[in-house]
Amino acid sequence: MRPAYHLGNELQPEMEPAQGLPVEDDSLNPARSIGDLLRRPARLFGREAELEALAAFVADREGPVLLQLHGLPGVGKSALLAAAAALLGDEGRPCRLIDGRMVEPTAQGILDALEGPVEGGALLIDHFDSLRLLDGWFRREFLPSLPASVRVVLAGVEPLGAPWTLEAGWAGLVRTREVGPLAATAADDFLAELGVEAGQRATLIERAHGHPLALRMLAETPVERAPADAALTPLSRAILARSEELRPWLEAASAVRRLTQPILRALDCPDPEAVYRRLEASALMEALEDGLSMREPVRRAVAGAFRASDPERFRRCRTTAWRLVREDLRRASDRRERWRASADTLFLVDEPTVRQAFFPDAAPPAGWEAARAEHGDAVLEMVRRHRSPTEAALIALWWRQARDAFLVLPGEDGPAAFYILGRPEHLARVAADPVAAAWRELLVETPLPRGQTALFVRMILSAATGFEPSPAQAGAWLDVKRTYLELHPALRRVYLLSSEREAALYSGPLNRLGFELLRDRAGGPVQILVGDEARETFVLDMGPASLDGWFAQLLGLELNAPEAGFIDLAGRRARLPDGESVDLTRKEFELLQFLAAAPGVARSRDEILDQVWGLPFGAGSNVVDAVVRDVRRKLGPQLAARVEAVRGVGYRLSAG
Repeated sequence: MRPAYHLGNELQPEMEPAQGLPVEDDSLNPARSIGDLLRRPARLFGREAELEALAAFVADREGPVLLQLHGLPGVGKSALLAAAAALLGDEGRPCRLIDGRMVEPTAQGILDALEGPVEGGALLIDHFDSLRLLDGWFRREFLPSLPASVRVVLAGVEPLGAPWTLEAGWAGLVRTREVGPLAATAADDFLAELGVEAGQRATLIERAHGHPLALRMLAETPVERAPADAALTPLSRAILARSEELRPWLEAASAVRRLTQPILRALDCPDPEAVYRRLEASALMEALEDGLSMREPVRRAVAGAFRASDPERFRRCRTTAWRLVREDLRRASDRRERWRASADTLFLVDEPTVRQAFFPDAAPPAGWEAARAEHGDAVLEMVRRHRSPTEAALIALWWRQARDAFLVLPGEDGPAAFYILGRPEHLARVAADPVAAAWRELLVETPLPRGQTALFVRMILSAATGFEPSPAQAGAWLDVKRTYLELHPALRRVYLLSSEREAALYSGPLNRLGFELLRDRAGGPVQILVGDEARETFVLDMGPASLDGWFAQLLGLELNAPEAGFIDLAGRRARLPDGESVDLTRKEFELLQFLAAAPGVARSRDEILDQVWGLPFGAGSNVVDAVVRDVRRKLGPQLAARVEAVRGVGYRLSAG
């Protein structure tokens, strides 16, 4: 049987054994190993009506073009999509099935995953909740660009937001369907397939209320030990309690985005291959294309208990995974590999502001989109209501000269909020704005290295609450992260304008994220006058490695395991062997940070000048040599030896 769909050249149809896929003819695909037997498609129970409706939707050329499946985690949406993909493939229809968790949440990431036309067929996107940052792009750009003969199915936990049904043009083109629990007969058949004795099935079905994942978890738990409450949290604990051999590795799986055999090996697992196969068969786990992942509703329960009961081992699991992920980041040869390693890094970051932006526990607020001409009156009215007349005039200038920097959150009666996210090219267009003029001067004083860029958050404003904390403010910062990803690995800095009141509200979270208040040589804040009001600038410098460098800094601080053990990321100091610390200048710190990003890799003087100083190639190597001498002097003989000169090239930091 030919494969019904693909993602790139490697992703094979992904299965949820608990909910099952149609049975295949084993004579066509003989098992070559026990692993093959474990990964064989299982039967699909009790979803005949949904499968028939999905096939009819794809075949209907006159009806809706978008079907959204939604339902509780573990209810069987993934299995239904996989079965539909197999069915459509057997019918000879073009079909692509994309797992939203495995795709970089950017427009380019989706286009790369699509890899080819699906005209006359179907595009099925599972785990669409992971791609909600792209909601507006899907609705306004991507889906309208597809041929009219394509039918699209999006599956996720949450229903689509109001803009999909309220926005002109989409009326009549969207259909939603909830995937609910299994009927009693289908649940009984499912438990029978799992080997549960007939006399026990009715009790389990009543406890699980027909939820497929709960049924499978109950089937793995002896009846006498099964909790009366069949919610996934107590079920997870019950399975852990009876899995003493696997428990340490299940707990390790809860601490990482994907568990691999190398991670098990690094954690001193006695038989990584055998343990991996046993985990693969567990109801708590599901197979990804390149590892195992703990099912999300289960993960939260297991990780929470693991962190509380053994915080040191929890930290060690994350630290071990981080060491391996760093190697993946360094070896990544294309955008897809880089995103996979970046996502693994992101998942290890505990800082909620960052973690929730990319791996939200719930679907993020959807709908941020590029501003259009008709939004102008509402946007400027927001500014007049919450800001001074001088500020309103300056934002009107931005609207006239740089409207492409505005993003809005649609509401029932027009934009509910907006933010301005400028780029270096926008600053010249609005040079009359003293803020833009000051930012341009900053770029002259501290130029961006070649090939790198910056973002400028000029304003975030909600119609209801102004700049005060609100869901709209939080949603704007989530949406900004989408642009971070789009610009990676070229994004170097993010500048943020702040009033005194905003600094009081947000300086704590900003500092935790690595933003620093921009200061002059005397140590005072750099102030920009907007009318008679003073504004200040926070800046996040991610370093030469862009997002990956930023994630590494945050994770190094959390785990006390920075890129090089003697670099104190929080204090911008070096830790000496005798326990003392020594302060580093900004350039000394950035030089060490740049070299530490790739231990053992020689960096040329020109490369260091470009990435650390932002100076063009050939600007002279004596600047680099002078700073290296100062760094070595501060580090002392033992650590200084790690900053190695490479004849004819430049410098490298030995692994130590």
